[in-house]
Amino acid sequence: MTPADTPQASRVQVAGAPRSRLGLRAVLVLLLLACATGGASAQAAVDPEDMDLTDLSLEQLMGIQVEITSLAKKPQDPFKAPAAVYVLDSEDIRRSGVTSLPEALRLVPGVHVARADSSLWDVGIRGFNAGRSNKLLVLIDGRSVYAPLFGGTFWEIQDTMIEDVDRIEVIRGPGASVWGANAVNGVINIITKKTKDTLGSLGSIHVSENERVVSLRHGAEFGPAEENGAWRAYAKMRDADQSKDIFAPGYNDDEWWHRRAGFRSDWDPEVDESVTVQGDVYDGKLEYDSWWTDHINGDYPVHVTSRQGGTNLLGRWTTQVADDETLTVQAYYDRTERSNLFYREDRDTVDVEFSHHVELSDTHDVVWGAGWRGSEARTSGTNQFNFSPRRRKLTIGNLFVQDEITIVPETFSITLGSKFEHNTFTGWEAQPTGRFAWTPSEEQTVWGAVSQAVRTPSPLERDGFIAALGFPDDGTQGFDGLVAFVPGKDLDVENLTAYELGWRMRATDELTVDVATFYHDYRNLATDEYQTPQALPPTTVLFPLASMNTMEGYVRGGEITVEYAASESWRLTSGYSYMDVYFNTHNATTVPWAKDDEKNEPQGVFLLRSYHDLNEQWEFDWTLYHVDELAGTGVPSYWKGDVRLGYRPDERTEISLGIVNLFHDGEQESEIAAVEAAAYLRATRRF
Repeated sequence: MTPADTPQASRVQVAGAPRSRLGLRAVLVLLLLACATGGASAQAAVDPEDMDLTDLSLEQLMGIQVEITSLAKKPQDPFKAPAAVYVLDSEDIRRSGVTSLPEALRLVPGVHVARADSSLWDVGIRGFNAGRSNKLLVLIDGRSVYAPLFGGTFWEIQDTMIEDVDRIEVIRGPGASVWGANAVNGVINIITKKTKDTLGSLGSIHVSENERVVSLRHGAEFGPAEENGAWRAYAKMRDADQSKDIFAPGYNDDEWWHRRAGFRSDWDPEVDESVTVQGDVYDGKLEYDSWWTDHINGDYPVHVTSRQGGTNLLGRWTTQVADDETLTVQAYYDRTERSNLFYREDRDTVDVEFSHHVELSDTHDVVWGAGWRGSEARTSGTNQFNFSPRRRKLTIGNLFVQDEITIVPETFSITLGSKFEHNTFTGWEAQPTGRFAWTPSEEQTVWGAVSQAVRTPSPLERDGFIAALGFPDDGTQGFDGLVAFVPGKDLDVENLTAYELGWRMRATDELTVDVATFYHDYRNLATDEYQTPQALPPTTVLFPLASMNTMEGYVRGGEITVEYAASESWRLTSGYSYMDVYFNTHNATTVPWAKDDEKNEPQGVFLLRSYHDLNEQWEFDWTLYHVDELAGTGVPSYWKGDVRLGYRPDERTEISLGIVNLFHDGEQESEIAAVEAAAYLRATRRF
C-alpha cells in the first residue's frame, strides 16, 4: 500500500496561469556573483568563553569538539564512533538559508531528499525513499515523530522553528539496538538549543517568490541563579504557494499553510540534576488534486483539503548519580489529528522510558534502559477507504542493554548490545548489534558493525481497505470490477541484517575524510499480493490485494564525506553516496510493481557546500547538488544550486538574499510536481 496522505501515489494535476520570475532572479544572480568577488579578511578574535557559533570564524567552527548522543544514548566523540554518523550544526543550517527540516537534511551527505510538492518531502537513507520512508526513525528532542498509521514521517507537520535547532545528528544504518523497531536504515535526531542559549527576543521574516515564513521567539531567566533556570516561547507561521504542474502548463492547486507555537524550560534543581519541560501546539492545512475510484464511476479527479493539528508535552529529568553514572527519565504525551476527503485519524500517544549509563570499570561502559509506549487511534473513512477495526490500540514494551568493552585503552573497543521489544502485531523482536572501533592514532578511526533491525507492520497494512482501481461494466464483462487493497492480517516484520565498514582520517588540521561502506541484506519485505476474487452482491467482483512478506533483496554501496578549511574564512564540505539496489520475489501472485524500489532510488547523490566569510559583515555561501535519475518514476537526473549572500551590520541583525533551485527550475524531484527557482529575502533581528 502507498504510505502517503492519500491512498494513491499519483495525483491529477490542474493547470493554472503561468508566472514569469526570470527578471528578478537574473538581477539577484548578478548581485550575488558581484559580491562574491570581494576579498576575504580575517575574523575578529573570539572570547573562548563565548560559544555563540555566529561569532566564530569558520576555522574555529571546524575546531569545535562536538559530542553525539544518538548512537548509544551517551556522549560520544563522532570521530571515534563505530557507525556512519554526521552532525549538522546550527551554523550550517543558518548559512544554508533553509526554513524547514527536510531542506536542512539535504545538507547531510548520504541523505536523499526530494520535494514532492509544496508541502510534501521524501526523506530517505540508503534506499526505500519512495513515498514516506517507513524504515527511518525521526526524533525531535528524543520524541519519536514516526507516524504509526502509515509508517513514516509527515514532514509538513514537523515545522519547528529552524532558528532553535542546535544540531541534527544523523546515523546512516541501523539504530535499532538502542531505538527499536523502524530504526532500520537510519536515525535522525533533531536536538533544539538549551534555553540558556536563547535568551532575549528574536524575530525573523523570510519572503520568497513562493512562500512566506515568520518566526518569533522570546526567552528569559527565572528562579535562583544557582538553578540556571530559563524558558523560551516561540511562534512560527508559514504560507506556501502551489507547486508547478509537470503534466500541463500552469500550477497545481496545492497551497499549504502551517501555524505552530511552543515553549521550553530548563533548570537545575540541584547541582547534579537537570530538568526539561517542553511542548508544542500546531495547526495546518494543505490542498492538492488527486483522484478517486469506485466500481460505478471508475476513476475521476477530486480536490482534497487536508487538515492537520496536534499538541505534545515532554518532560525529562537527568541526574548525575556519580562521576561515572547518569540516570535519565523521560515521558511525553503526543496528540495528532488528521482529516481529509479519504479518512480521519485522531491519535493519542503516551511514552515513558528511562536509561542508565554507568562505567562499571575501566573495561565496561554500559548503557541500559526500558520503556513503554501506548498509542490509541480512532479512525473513520468511506466505502473506498476504511480501517477495520476503526479503533486500534498499539503498545510497545522494550528493554535494551549495550556494553562498550575496551580491549586496548584509547585504541580498540567493541560494543555489544540488543533491544528486546514486544509490539501488538508480531510480539517479541530482538535487534542485536556488534561493533568495533580501532583508533591507531588521534588522526584515524576504523570501525565496523553487524546489526539486525526490523520494521513492524503498520495499521494501514494490517487493517486498511483502499479502493485502487474501479472498472464499471462496459456491457461485455457482465460485472462491475473493483481492485482494492485489503487488510494483510498475516503480514509479519521485515528483517534487515546490515554489514558496515568505515574509516575516518584527519589528513591535516584543515582536511577530514570520512568513508563508509555497507551491505544491507533484507528478508521478508512486504509486497502486495493478488488474492482470490470475491463476489459482492449484486453484480460487483472484488479483486483484492493484500500485503505479504514475499520479497528479499539487498542494498549495497558507500558514502564519502570530505571537509576542508581552505582558509580561516572559507570552508568546503563535499559528499557523495552510491547505491546498488536489487530485489527478488518468486511468488507468482506478486504485483508487477513490487520491485519498483529498485528503480525509484538515485544510484548516486553528490553535494558540495561552500561557506565563505568575505569580511566581518558579509558572507557568501552556496550549495551544489547532483542527483542521478529515478528511472522507475521517470525523474531524470538533475543539478540543483542554492546561493546566499548574508549581511550583518551589527551583532544583532542579519539580512540574507538568496536563490534556491538554480539550474533546476521547472524540473522534477519526484513524480508528483516540479520545483521552481525562487529568490528570497530574509531578515533576522535579536533584541
